[in-house]
Amino acid sequence: MYIIQGLSKSYKNGEIINQVLKGIDLNIETGEFITILGPSGSGKSTFLNILGGLDTDFQGKVKFFDKDLATFNEKQMVKFRRDNVSFIFQEYHLLPTLTVYENVQVGQYLSVSKSSIDDILEKVGLAEHKNKYPSQLSGGQKQRVAIARAIIKNPKVIFCDEPTGALDSSTAKIIMSLLLNMNKENNITVILITHNTELANLSNKVVYVVDGEIDSVKVVENPLSLEKIVW
Repeated sequence: MYIIQGLSKSYKNGEIINQVLKGIDLNIETGEFITILGPSGSGKSTFLNILGGLDTDFQGKVKFFDKDLATFNEKQMVKFRRDNVSFIFQEYHLLPTLTVYENVQVGQYLSVSKSSIDDILEKVGLAEHKNKYPSQLSGGQKQRVAIARAIIKNPKVIFCDEPTGALDSSTAKIIMSLLLNMNKENNITVILITHNTELANLSNKVVYVVDGEIDSVKVVENPLSLEKIVW
């Protein structure tokens, strides 16, 4: 799916150059559930933003099914994001004046049937809340809306940047269960950033990023079930 070679990223602040990513090499296969671990400021979110096409100013190669993102113009990058990837963040980014149903529906470039949206809301446990507004929802319910919005277009990859960071343990477990099911049932590649090392035990590959470099890559032969995770 992804072949990443020599990926580097730097910011210039006056005369000071801050190197955020330093020559990252990594292969990502279709259907993997990958956890990216590392301290704050290590470049994890920048890495995700580049893979997802949100950040286009980088050096090196990022190939997605043999197409190099570095060669995309703006129109091609918009199409790449639209057709292939979804994001779930710690902040929910819901539109406050729209209902749950409308938040899932908004921004869809292709026609999405009412029954498809209803099916997704049923899957994430929000069918009875579809006419509510974000202000009427709990944090966990808002994150489930974000997940429904992410999966409605059937993406090839879901990027998750600390999706459970602001949630209590029981709600976080529900969110992780939804992500695991999407990965297993729909063969959607999930790439998760988290500070919770326990969650890494759910994935089949763990990438440790330190100071903008990959410190190690661990393949997990037998990922733990959600029930065995200590929250």
